[in-house]
Amino acid sequence: MFSGLSTQQIAAYSTTFVLIFGVAGQPVCNSLVADYSPASRRGLIFGLYYFFNFGLSSFAATMMGFIADRIGLSWVFIAAAICGIIGSAFIGALLFLVLWKSHHALETVVSPEQQKT
Repeated sequence: MFSGLSTQQIAAYSTTFVLIFGVAGQPVCNSLVADYSPASRRGLIFGLYYFFNFGLSSFAATMMGFIADRIGLSWVFIAAAICGIIGSAFIGALLFLVLWKSHHALETVVSPEQQKT
């Protein structure tokens, strides 16, 4: 993004930054999925991971191109922001549910002091 609007040194640094952090996430995500998924469901989880990672990305590019052609280029950024807000709300709700469930699971555990009485 910045590499076309800057000097050569800044272009080199920004491109290197994007390549390192964009490409470096892939092996980390693969190992996290492999480490934290049950072996019986690992294929399904990898399939869902790659579908959401690559399948929806190609769909989003197609939809944003459609929006740019039909409504205008400025609406692409508005639609992308709306998708980002919806995705952030979904992740926040999911995180809340996971934390709420784990908090209530911890409340049901009986401490050693409670067992003595």
